[in-house]
Parts: sequence; C-alpha cells; structure tokens
Amino acid sequence: MSDADHAESRPSSLRSRRTVLTAGAGLAVIAGGSACSLLPGRQDPSSAPSQAAPSTPAESSAAPAGFAEWVRTDDLEGVDPDGDALDAAAGLIPGSAVRSDRYGSWMAPDFTPDSPVRTAPPSAADEGAVQRLLQDPAQADATAANVRLAMITALLDAQTAFEADDSRLGEDAASLAQTLGLQMADPNQLTEILRPAGLSGIPGSTVEEYLGAEPAPNDPTRHRFHLLGHGTQIVPLTTVPDGAGMIMTCARGLFPGMRGERSVHLEREIGLGFGQAGNQVIFSLTSGVRAVLFIADPLALPEVEALEPGQDWTAIEIPGARAMLPPGYAVTSPIQFGSGFAGDAGEQGTLMRQLEPAPELLSLPLGSFAARVPLEGADLAVATATDQGDGTWVIALRAQRTEDLLDMRATVAATDAAEVEDVLHRFAGGLDLSA
Repeated sequence: MSDADHAESRPSSLRSRRTVLTAGAGLAVIAGGSACSLLPGRQDPSSAPSQAAPSTPAESSAAPAGFAEWVRTDDLEGVDPDGDALDAAAGLIPGSAVRSDRYGSWMAPDFTPDSPVRTAPPSAADEGAVQRLLQDPAQADATAANVRLAMITALLDAQTAFEADDSRLGEDAASLAQTLGLQMADPNQLTEILRPAGLSGIPGSTVEEYLGAEPAPNDPTRHRFHLLGHGTQIVPLTTVPDGAGMIMTCARGLFPGMRGERSVHLEREIGLGFGQAGNQVIFSLTSGVRAVLFIADPLALPEVEALEPGQDWTAIEIPGARAMLPPGYAVTSPIQFGSGFAGDAGEQGTLMRQLEPAPELLSLPLGSFAARVPLEGADLAVATATDQGDGTWVIALRAQRTEDLLDMRATVAATDAAEVEDVLHRFAGGLDLSA
C-alpha cells in the first residue's frame, strides 16, 4: 500500500509535520500541517502514482473479478445540488473584494449577520480546553465562529486553490492572519506554516494533472462555491507539552468544474485547527479536492460484508477510533485526530477523524467501485476502490456519525482486484468506533 490516495478523483494523502518557528516578539508558532486530498484519499506527492486516464461510462460497465457485488460510481444516477438553496441556508453572499486566479475572477465570499457560519456554537466544547485556550471563556462561541469564518473565507476560497503552484500562498496567509487578528512581525511565518499542507490538495501537482478536470469559468460578479457543510469543536490538544485547547473546524465547498466538455462537481475540503497556549499559537491544516458524484439515497449502493483482520494485523489508534493494519505496517506521523502509517516497502495510508456533520447528499469519487459495509456505531459506512491504471488501487473507508466521520485510506500495489477487495473488507472489519 502507498499513502492515501489520488486518482480519477485522485483521493489524497496525509502528511503530518511539526515546525517550531520564531515569529518575533517572543511568539512561537507551532504548525501541524497535513496535506489531505478530500474524502476519499490522502497521498504524499513523493509517492503518488502516475495519473490514470479518466474512465468513461462505456469503460465502467464491466466490474473486474473481485468487485462483482460492488457498483461503479460512473454507472449511478447522480443528482445536482441546489446551489441557491445551499447559499440561502448558509447565508453565503458575495463579498466586496475581488479575487482572481489563472481561470478568471470572482467575488470573495461573505456571510449574512444571521448566517450559521457566524452564529452557530461549537457542536462540542471541552471545558478544560476552553479554560486553557481563552482568558474569557464566555468568548468561546464567538472565537470559534471567527476561526470558522476565517477558514472558509481565506482557505476554502484560497486564491491558490486551483493555481499551478503555491507562488501566491502569501496572499492566502495574509488573508487568514487578518481574519484571525494575528499580528506577526514576519508575515512569511504563516506562509511557511501553510506551505506543507498544499492548499490545492496535493502539493506539487495541478488540478488538471491529478483530477483530469479544471474549474468551470467563474462569474466575476459572484462567489465561486456553495457551502456543503461545516463543523466546529473545541477540544484538548494532546500533541504539545502540557496540553492546550484547540478550535477544530472544517468545511466542504462545491465548486463547478469541467472535464473536457463535460460538467463535473469539484468538492473541496479544508480542516483548520487553531489554538493558543501562553506565547504559542498552534495550527493544523488539512486540505484537498476531488471530482465527485452526488447521490440522494445511500441505499442505492449494494451492501457487502466486513471481514475479520488476520491474527498478524496490528492496531493503530486515534481519539475516537481504532483500526487494524496488515503485517509490516507501523504508525509514521500522528497528529491530533489522525495518523499516517506505512509499510516495509514504503506503502502509506492514513486514518483521520473529521468534524463533519452528516451530509444531506452523499458524495462519491468518480471512477470508483463503491459499496456500503455494516459497521457498528456508524450511521453509514461506505467503502470505495479506485483503479489507478498503473498497477495500484486507492482504497478508502468512510464511517459517518452524526457530527463527525472516520476516514481511512491507502493505496494498494496490486493488479489482482480480488486481493484489493479482500484488504478493503478486512480494513472495514478492523475499524472500531468505540475506542
């Protein structure tokens, strides 16, 4: 297996690293950066497989041996989300600033005063974390809302989101710092913190290269995305000495896209963790994008069984979940709510907990096989497998609960589809949501 994923919907990867930077005036900035390419995958660019040609419905009709009971996402009847209804529910409106990239210009997003982005309290707030995070605990809801607003306006709508490189990353960093109210002596500090996460989804690779798609032309008088969902919690931060409090927030946006002459949906996701402990400001960041199909009824997916992992599989744990790994695998890069893992031959994968409430429409990566799996403690668990076309498969398992989801993915180096399916069934059988 090799790191998270990437393929037609080019799943993604998780890279985790911590950097301690001196930001002047005694301010230490700790960055926990993780590059995550949206829900189905996370993949380190250094080990990313070559891009497979996008599959077509004609190519997708015959399932390979091993996935006979599964369904091809390209063969499902999709639905188009109602963008106007999404905007109304979120209070999303065009702002006053004009933004631009190589595809054109658009209006920066803003939100009405009564928008839930501005007013919704965290779905959970640990009392001790709030006490460590804020001098005035009464400001917890307002502070969390401000971080959520900053994440959506500065990072979900980042000007670098669909650029060919990160040369304009400083502009997004400046926008984030301004919205968060951070006054740094060296503005390059935050830029370097954001750089490892790759705001375009996969560092070192353009949208066209890893999705086979590009954004549709922008309307210069409107914002360019619709908000699909967001979530926020205040949690204890266990990955720094003496602990701290952290605001964890995430959001998914729907961006119109094109694959040749065909319209596609691009689903972009950002997760931002922001905390403060004494003179330290703590960041964690995940980002990613994928081409997806939306379906209204998950029961349209067939259900397949989960299988017990072998006796020689070993456990990997994060807060809220435990999974099992095949022989030869070990944890490589733990962060607050996730962990990377790797095998003896350099294969990689990730296990992540994301603070995303259950969506109204289920999104699935294009060009994949998909099925439901029974998983105790999950409202819905969906497995997907994507043939990269180069002897590797991206496999992913997403277990959705009311206010969060567990996301596990890896790239399997195998040409035998039955072997790939077996590994994915055993990943499902080894995922425990009661940990």
